[in-house]
Order: sequence, then C-alpha cells, then structure tokens
Amino acid sequence: MLLSPAPAGAFKKGNVTINGDLRVIGGLSVNRIASSSLSVNGSITVSGALRTGFVKAQAAKFSVLETTSLSSPSGSLQVTGDLNMQTSGAASFLEVGSLHTERLIQHRRRQV
Repeated sequence: MLLSPAPAGAFKKGNVTINGDLRVIGGLSVNRIASSSLSVNGSITVSGALRTGFVKAQAAKFSVLETTSLSSPSGSLQVTGDLNMQTSGAASFLEVGSLHTERLIQHRRRQV
C-alpha cells in the first residue's frame, strides 16, 4: 500500500479503513485507533488512556494499571517490586492460592 502525503492545508476529517497490512516507517500520529485486532512489531507509546478488553504482551510498562483481573497462561504471576493496593473507600483485597514473599505488610503491620 502506498500513501501519498496531501498538500499542506488539504487535510479533511473522516475515517480511513485499511483492509490488509499497513507498514509505517517513521512516525504515525492519530487521535483514535479502533480495531478488532492490532499487532505491533516493535513498540507503541500511548500518551492518553488505553482501553481494551484484552491485552497480550511479552512485557508491558504502566504508570497506572486499573483492572479487575490479572492472569498468566502459566498460572504464575510474578510481581517485581512493590505491590501497593489502594481503593477509594472499600478495603483492598488480594486472593491467592499460594503466596511466596520476603515481606508482607498488612494494615501497616509486618505479617510474615
């Protein structure tokens, strides 16, 4: 697919539908991406909010992650660093089958 740049000032609002692969060498800036499937070979940076039903990644870095569930295909979830759970009103809750930790603090008291 070959896309030619439009002359300066000739941009119009609308939708672009891509049925197939799109390769971008350089940068791509958009206000919104709506997709039933999006594959990124390399990196993607989202400066706003990322809302999705499912994210599958080998590695991901978040400043804030809000989710109802965390899972791993292997059944084991590893958290490197501190896991700080805070809620606005209700008590924080963590349900685990087994927990391996060097230090656990609950209500500001060391438990293990």
